[in-house]
Amino acid sequence: MHLYKEDYFWEFTGWNNVPSRVHLRLVHEQGKPFVVICSQPLFGAGTSAQNAYKIIKDHVWGIVTTRLEYQDPNSRIAEIDRVKDAVKSSKSITTALAVWALEKLSSRLNRESYHPYRLLPDLNAVWLEHWPPGTDYLMGPPDDYLLVRENKQGERLWGRINISNFSNLIGYEPSMLALPSSIFENDPRKKIA
Repeated sequence: MHLYKEDYFWEFTGWNNVPSRVHLRLVHEQGKPFVVICSQPLFGAGTSAQNAYKIIKDHVWGIVTTRLEYQDPNSRIAEIDRVKDAVKSSKSITTALAVWALEKLSSRLNRESYHPYRLLPDLNAVWLEHWPPGTDYLMGPPDDYLLVRENKQGERLWGRINISNFSNLIGYEPSMLALPSSIFENDPRKKIA
């Protein structure tokens, strides 16, 4: 199984041009949902993760459309198989390569014609908001995770979840999704604040 996992702090311009930042964990394993965990940092947050949802979502789907395309070895294997099949059926390497190049171009054009938000259902994506200890989101648990969904009108809906139970429900080990406090304790901005 191929696993894609990335952790990083992302800085952006929030509401009213306020310098802002969040911590992002992106996780995807073949056959499982793509998971985005957007955490509110303790230091230098600016616009909150909740209020900057659309800004952050644009960034994440940009990552999805560029990085994940090149991470999946099965897509490369399938391409090689298509070329091999075209060579076998046409008996001409030139014809086979032309067919492969046209298929690749068609695939790329089709993919580019979709807005990144349309990838959400295709990836079976899950968006979680994380409020680590010290952020005290709405007086919730000390380490609060919220499942974020959008209704048909694009309005966001939040629901508290237990990260261990939720991880198991969608097929991940809890350690893949639960963020350790060390991420925030070792935040370089902590020394500045």
